[in-house]
Amino acid sequence: MKKLALIFLTLLPGLVLAESSMQVKHNLYQVGQQALQDNKPIVVFFNASYCLPCEKLKERALNAIIRFEHYPAGTRFIEVFIDSPDALTDFYNQTTSPEEFALFHNIVELPSLLFLDGEGNQLARPIMNSGAYDFFGHLLNSRLEVAIEELEKR
Repeated sequence: MKKLALIFLTLLPGLVLAESSMQVKHNLYQVGQQALQDNKPIVVFFNASYCLPCEKLKERALNAIIRFEHYPAGTRFIEVFIDSPDALTDFYNQTTSPEEFALFHNIVELPSLLFLDGEGNQLARPIMNSGAYDFFGHLLNSRLEVAIEELEKR
């Protein structure tokens, strides 16, 4: 029985990380409008197809947090690939490139997570290039608490 449990636990991370509710979105204006209606924060995860630390963060922490909803209800998680050739509609309903969007928000290293309101305004300090996978859930939720407090003040 112990051997079967060990095999299950060995396979579990692959099963847990197979699904994620984080979506790649190209129209942040629509996401923002819904977040404004619900008065909920948006977490924008900046990634790139060549970014191995980004994928490690997703695999080792972020996907499990999202999958098991270990974050405040209503929070939206959006993934933006800065090297995508697809146009992006920003929070001002303007068309831009994902790279320009990242530069506008001073993203200078990957992976980075921004905590924004529905108009694209920063609510909490960003998380940049965190390799603290074991503590990432705590770090993420502490920033989300700040973001939610900021939204409630408005």
